[in-house]
Amino acid sequence: MLTRSDGTISEYEGVRLCDPLDSAVELRRIEVHAPGDLNVWTPIVFEPPASSLEARWTPLAAQASHWWHDLHGIDVEASDRGEGVRIGVIDEGLHPAVVSELASDRFIYVGALPWREGPHHDGRAYDPITDHSEWISKILGAADRSTLPRSIAPGATLMVASAANDERGVLDVDRVANALDFLVAERCDLVMISAGDVLAQKDIQPLETAMQVGADAGTLCLVAAGNLGGTPLWPAASSSCVSVTAAGLRGVAPLNSWEAHEESVASDWLTPDLFLCNSSAKGAGVDVVAAGVGIILRQCDGRMVAVSGTSFACPVATGALAVKLSGDADYLCLPRDATRSRYARRVLEDMCEWFPGVAFGWPRL
Repeated sequence: MLTRSDGTISEYEGVRLCDPLDSAVELRRIEVHAPGDLNVWTPIVFEPPASSLEARWTPLAAQASHWWHDLHGIDVEASDRGEGVRIGVIDEGLHPAVVSELASDRFIYVGALPWREGPHHDGRAYDPITDHSEWISKILGAADRSTLPRSIAPGATLMVASAANDERGVLDVDRVANALDFLVAERCDLVMISAGDVLAQKDIQPLETAMQVGADAGTLCLVAAGNLGGTPLWPAASSSCVSVTAAGLRGVAPLNSWEAHEESVASDWLTPDLFLCNSSAKGAGVDVVAAGVGIILRQCDGRMVAVSGTSFACPVATGALAVKLSGDADYLCLPRDATRSRYARRVLEDMCEWFPGVAFGWPRL
């Protein structure tokens, strides 16, 4: 776990390129100085040894369909899946090489939006570059429809906005709200946010209002529930959005990987094969469980990584919903008002399966 400068525990997420004992992964520590910061923890990955898990994950990456596609019923042969649906992503910046790699008429990199001057805003549009946004974008949708591993909804239009408040890459509530307003105005059907923290009510109102206004304009927000193991962090805890937590599937991770360890110590099982990530949010306030332990993707630099956490379950859930909505003629004809977002939420609920008799009876996609 990581701690903030005020001593409280902050969100944890991981990417695993090698065995835990190799000590090849550290986490960047971002101190929170201003009220209203949303923490996104991203790892600093050291070059792994040749015998690392990267070599053991690589053969799996050559498959067209992966366990997270199969779990959520995604037909990877349907190259236009998600077509007609517009998805917004609010996160950190993308490297120009990644933007170039994803370039197509279905990918729009908004970047950072300028913000007003104030105690915590100097009017500049910060756009710090991190791997976090690259991973989310590639899980959700990719320009090259033949790229392996394949994304969830490559046919959807993807708009990525950066909402960091300085070079550290910490998301700011006001900037997230500003980005959400922009994406709603751009007629995004779904907007996903993979960041969160435990914030005081006075700090969260701009984003709470933006999510409500977005819902009234037909946009449904999906938010990563957080990785502290308790109830969802804010903004996922808000009733104005859908909160998403992470699950893994038995037997898919290579031996001795971090994901295999997660499976071995899992205490919450939805089925004999589906377990909840130990660090992910649980209990009241969690709306959806989606695949999020051992999602494989290939970075722009050619390296293959396996990522885990609610940040990566969120694009899986968002993409799966987009695929479903893209084939729903009734949804696509709805006006841009609250009817549209309520319909999308009902479709999501209908996609879910309840698990009665389990310690936490949540739905999964």
